[in-house]
Amino acid sequence: MKALHNKGFAIIYALIFSLVFVILGISAAYITQMGYFSISAEAKYQVAEKNANKGLLQAISEIYNITKLCNGTQNYVFSLGEAQVKLVSDEEDKSCFIWSKGIYKNSSVVKVAVISSINSYWGAAVFRYLNSLNIKCKAYIESCNETCKTPALITGNNATSNSSFTVGYCSEDSDIRALVDEPYKISSELLESPAYLTNMVFKDAKDRNDIFNILSQKYGISFNNGTPVGITDQNIWSNPNINNCTVENTTVKCNYTNGTEVILNYDPDNGKFILGDDEYDAIDLGNVPLTIKSFNGGTGAKIAAGTVEFIGENAVSNLTLVAREKINIYNYKGSMYNTSIINSNLFAKDYDIFDCHLDYEGGIIYSSGSGYLKLRCHSEIGTPDNPTLILADNQLEIDGKCHSNMTGLVYVTDANSEFGFDLESSGHFEIHGAIISNSLSNSMTIKGHTHIEFRPDILRKLSSNLGFIKAPICDSGNSPLMFTKMRIY
Repeated sequence: MKALHNKGFAIIYALIFSLVFVILGISAAYITQMGYFSISAEAKYQVAEKNANKGLLQAISEIYNITKLCNGTQNYVFSLGEAQVKLVSDEEDKSCFIWSKGIYKNSSVVKVAVISSINSYWGAAVFRYLNSLNIKCKAYIESCNETCKTPALITGNNATSNSSFTVGYCSEDSDIRALVDEPYKISSELLESPAYLTNMVFKDAKDRNDIFNILSQKYGISFNNGTPVGITDQNIWSNPNINNCTVENTTVKCNYTNGTEVILNYDPDNGKFILGDDEYDAIDLGNVPLTIKSFNGGTGAKIAAGTVEFIGENAVSNLTLVAREKINIYNYKGSMYNTSIINSNLFAKDYDIFDCHLDYEGGIIYSSGSGYLKLRCHSEIGTPDNPTLILADNQLEIDGKCHSNMTGLVYVTDANSEFGFDLESSGHFEIHGAIISNSLSNSMTIKGHTHIEFRPDILRKLSSNLGFIKAPICDSGNSPLMFTKMRIY
């Protein structure tokens, strides 16, 4: 009986040990399988991380080589997996945030970097595409600022000179005849569309329409495909029965078609036009001609008309003016008198500035349509403390016999199918700041006493004064500021 009892325990022990061995075997197999899965998953994440790194480095390289802007998304496909990259710049384009998601099968790793600003490639003269370059005599283009080093001439293609000129470093020699610095070529990939130069110059603008939206919001101007057609204010005085109007000091006098007249007085303190007991924010004269002798716009006045003439010894300030047809600025007493326009914004299809001494300080000169911005008199446009933006949606024509200085920025939009900056000057012509053309076809001929100088301090002042122009970005080094890593499970 005892032997039978012992056999029973032996069977039970054998069954228990068998069960333990089965459990151990299953556990070992499970652990082996889990280990395989873990090793396999880790290998996938390693490949995904490599893809994230490759995407990040590719984006950084393209940004620093000026073949990609810091905005938008980009997918890079590799032999094993891919990288999805997003790029976002800060408001002033001083830093670039790069988000790179590396993907391999079902594993993803995100790498993030914030890199310091790079030179946005402003220069003394920047052309989307330069067809011809001709520099002779004492004409020169220079970028010699120690705090913001950038090329003097920048193009979207390899530019060659049609005549001999000296390429050299900055010099104190006042008789230098040189393009100072080699022409610099921007990647043509960036310049296939006009977005690069538009975004480089204007805040929150990626095309020409964005520029019009900015001007409309800031100055209350309405546009029709770039042509200024009116004022957007709600409380506007207008009358269809007017022949012509004259502005002098703070008085606007208009003649009715029946021979009577109406007078509106402008209050510079509250910025209102007053007619009897009524007050108006702006005046719109339709296509009626307007003559301006002088005007004090105080807090800022707005007038729209057809053709506008500035005559006599003008003193005009703080006026936003829309001329649906043309603006003529001249002096009927001869060029011995000055025409002074301060902190004003002129919007017109066509300009003719002649037979005068023009002093234009601050603000904007905007031209658009089929006409020209013709400068045919001695002029000082902009000052170092109050530079001017010349925004040409059409051609810019300058008489080389006059003495003209432009301090600020000359920007030519892509509406110009062909832009020619041709100046054979027996006088003196200077640009202190920059000239930038977004036209797809440009030519430059400068001879005689012509000086185009890159001045970042003036451009920064212009940016501060207007608010919608970006200041030049100077090279602050190409080192990353921050890197982070994150797995996605």
